[in-house]
Amino acid sequence: WAHLGALGMAALLVGLLAPVSPPLAVAAVVAVGFVAITFANLGAGLALFVVLTFFDRTTGLQAAGLTTPVKLGGALIAGVWLLRLVDRRSRMRFIFVDQPLVAWSAVGLVALAGTSMLWAADSGAAFSSAFRLFQGVLLLVITYSVVTDRQKLWWLMTAFVAGSLFAVVLGFFGSYSATASVNDARLSGGFDDPNELAAVVVPSIVFCGYAFAALGDRRVRWLLLPAVGILGVALLRTDSQAGLVALMAALLLALVFSGDLRRRAAAVVACLVVAGTLFYTLVTAPVAFQTILSSDNTS
Repeated sequence: WAHLGALGMAALLVGLLAPVSPPLAVAAVVAVGFVAITFANLGAGLALFVVLTFFDRTTGLQAAGLTTPVKLGGALIAGVWLLRLVDRRSRMRFIFVDQPLVAWSAVGLVALAGTSMLWAADSGAAFSSAFRLFQGVLLLVITYSVVTDRQKLWWLMTAFVAGSLFAVVLGFFGSYSATASVNDARLSGGFDDPNELAAVVVPSIVFCGYAFAALGDRRVRWLLLPAVGILGVALLRTDSQAGLVALMAALLLALVFSGDLRRRAAAVVACLVVAGTLFYTLVTAPVAFQTILSSDNTS
C-alpha cells in the first residue's frame, strides 16, 4: 500500500505540473519511472543509471543551484543498494568480503587522493577530485553487489554501449555538435570535454568486440558492426591523445586474452592498425596532428 500511495502522489504531482510546464512534467514522469524500476529491480535501475551518466552537460537544475540528475540518480541507486545490503533476506554480495584486496586497494586510492589536500595548492579542487573518486569507488562496490548473473552483465554492457552511441549521435547531429568555437571543433558529444567522450568510446568498442565473439545470434552480431564503425569515427573526431593510447592498450590486451580466438583477434588488430595509419597519414588535416601531439591535450 505504501508503494501504491507513493505512485498515486507522484501521478498527482505530474498532473499538476503538466499544464504549467510540459517539459518538467515529462522529466517528472521519467524520474518516477526510474524510481519505480530501481526499487523493483536494482540491476535494471543500475543499467538505466549508466545511460544517464553519459550526459554530463550543465542542466537547468544545476543552473538553479541544485544538483544534477546524475547525482540524484546515483543517490537513489546507493540508497536502494544500502537498504538491500542491510536486509538479511537479500543475501547480497559484498566486495569487502569476497575480494578484500581489490576493495581495500580502491579505498587506499581514495585515501591517497584525500590526503593530497594537505599539500595541494588548491585544497578545494583536491577535495572535489577526491570526492569524485570516492563516488567511482562506491559505484564499483555497488556494481559488484548488483551484477550477479549473465543477464545483468549484458544489461550493463548494453546500457554502456547505448549511452556511448547516443552521446556520439548528439555530437554529430544534435545540439552538442562540434563547432570551431567549441573545443576546436573536436567531438565531445554529451560531455564537456572530448577526452571524456573518448574515455567511454574505447570501452564501448571493446564491449562490442567481446559481444561479437560471444553472442551466437547473427542478427545481433551484424548490428554490432555499424556500432563499432560509428564509435571508431567518433574516437577519431575527438582527436584525443589519451583515447588513442587507451585503444592501443585495449588492442594489445585483446591479443593477450583472446585465447582460441587469437588468430582472428590478430587479424582485426592488424586491420585497425593499418586503417589508423592510413587515416592519420592521408586523411587527417594538419590541425588534428597539432591537437593530438599538443602537451595540453590530456585527460
